[in-house]
Amino acid sequence: MERVKAGAELIVVDPCRTTTAAKADLFLQIRPGTDLALPNGLLHLLHEVGRTDPGWLMGREQRQALCGLVPEPARESRTDPGTLPPFSTPS
Repeated sequence: MERVKAGAELIVVDPCRTTTAAKADLFLQIRPGTDLALPNGLLHLLHEVGRTDPGWLMGREQRQALCGLVPEPARESRTDPGTLPPFSTPS
């Protein structure tokens, strides 16, 4: 909390409202089991606005595949990022 006192913003991502969440500048109360949806959505947005390095990402995925770090079914089911639907907010 020293950083917050120095002016940093505090963002809390938690399914439960905690004492830390009560002090947060932004509290994202996610549903249990949806943890990965948040970073995946953020990465999707970063990609959509051109803030990722596709060459580095593809090279990393290829290196992981060569080392056996990406299971075969996962490699086969990759979606071309160009075919992802645009981001929309829930109504």
